Amino acid sequence: MSLISERINSTVYKFDSLVHLLEARAADRPEQLAYTFLRDGEVEDSQLSYGELAHKARAVGAWLQERNLQNRNVLLLYPPSLEYIVAFWGCLCRRVGGVRNLLTCFTLSIPSRSHANGYRLSYHRL
Repeated sequence: MSLISERINSTVYKFDSLVHLLEARAADRPEQLAYTFLRDGEVEDSQLSYGELAHKARAVGAWLQERNLQNRNVLLLYPPSLEYIVAFWGCLCRRVGGVRNLLTCFTLSIPSRSHANGYRLSYHRL
């Protein structure tokens, strides 16, 4: 198994997965910026901190786990956005492949902030 390493000051930390690295960063520096989405590749549109990313990814991962989708593939249908990033990390959290599946089509959508129920995932058998 290959390890992911990160050097902070003079100390090297090793992680066995990207999810463990995200969790460590979210615990250590939750307010630090993880991603900035640039609309049209130029204008800052939205931002996501490590703490926000970990929290939202865990929520997506929990939804996937409730439906026994571990070790399965899902299709993430998103335009370029931070919502795609959250969905992808949610898949990593539960070892769900965020790729296409020819037998089943899953659509994960994250509604606007005003939507009270948070995440919504629907799936369709083909």
